[in-house]
Amino acid sequence: MRRGTGAALAALAITTAAPAAALSSAPTLPTTSTPVMRIAAPDATSLFTDSAGTVLASGTHSVRAYDASGRLLGQSASLNAPRVMVDYLGSAWALTFDSRVVRIDPKTAAVQKSIPVRSPHRLTMLAGAGGYLWTTTSDTWDSPLLRVDPRTGAVTRAAYAPGASVPTRFTDLSSNPSVPNALLVGGMSNHTGYWLYDASSGVLVPTSTSDPWWRVGSWQDLTPAAPLAADGLTAYVTRSHLVRGVAYSEDICRQDLITDQQPTICYLMDGVGNASYQMTTFGPCDYLLATTDRSSGDHRPDVYVWNGAAPGAAMATFTLATYAGSPVVAPDQRSVWLLTAPMVSPGHEGPGEIQIFGLPTGP
Repeated sequence: MRRGTGAALAALAITTAAPAAALSSAPTLPTTSTPVMRIAAPDATSLFTDSAGTVLASGTHSVRAYDASGRLLGQSASLNAPRVMVDYLGSAWALTFDSRVVRIDPKTAAVQKSIPVRSPHRLTMLAGAGGYLWTTTSDTWDSPLLRVDPRTGAVTRAAYAPGASVPTRFTDLSSNPSVPNALLVGGMSNHTGYWLYDASSGVLVPTSTSDPWWRVGSWQDLTPAAPLAADGLTAYVTRSHLVRGVAYSEDICRQDLITDQQPTICYLMDGVGNASYQMTTFGPCDYLLATTDRSSGDHRPDVYVWNGAAPGAAMATFTLATYAGSPVVAPDQRSVWLLTAPMVSPGHEGPGEIQIFGLPTGP
């Protein structure tokens, strides 16, 4: 979670804005609001929305399932620091700290299958494509991409089509339930960039790779996470540029993975400082949710929400006086869920909770 300011849980502020046609100035300060619900979640570490209509909260020892109203539906058996990362084959899939791929019933959080994966390094990434789960680590060079068969539990090294370009270090894996055969890989090889593969045969066949514009040493850094959009042809990446030759300004842009072109209109964040972001997908609709880093001197709102079909200004922004992280759009697409924790003393968080806030406009 990210540090905010203040010592107590505070109201969230919301603002709406019309889509912009070009880079805009900083958003108008939002008006205040209060969460519609708070859920105690002292050990929660991340949130994930599943297409089954639930929100899954990963914690230190288990996963909990909630419906869109915030009602607890169930809790998993004990797991070692699980993190739900993938919605695939009608189930939710998590990685654990002890390198297990765990199949979870998204409606009850019950563990359906636990597959041990032998790896010299702790697994940090997971995706689903072509009827398989794919996993690896970003912690080291030359760590292989592994293919996990969800039916048999067999784990093998990924096979690539002859002559396929293969990264030697992985920085991100991404898939989207709307395009079940597409696997997007971020990494480094002769250059730094992205590889889009068709995994329908169980063998990775390259669809496209990023062009030399992404080469190491260029002004554009590799985005650590580049969620694959629901169309299977584009991904969301950050665009950084110098402001008056001193500081970086950032926006999220939609990168065409086939032509390697970025649009002139992006999802505007208009500010200085690093940001992290994630995506919630409902069929053909993506929602982007970004959190900024106020501790770096960033004065933007803490959380931005966009409908992926509407570049430009955010459909909603939120400003909190607490730590905030792991935002998701709920299954009813009418609310945003956030993990927050109050500051009880400088540098120390209090018990965490899930806060639920209404979206001011529909999708």
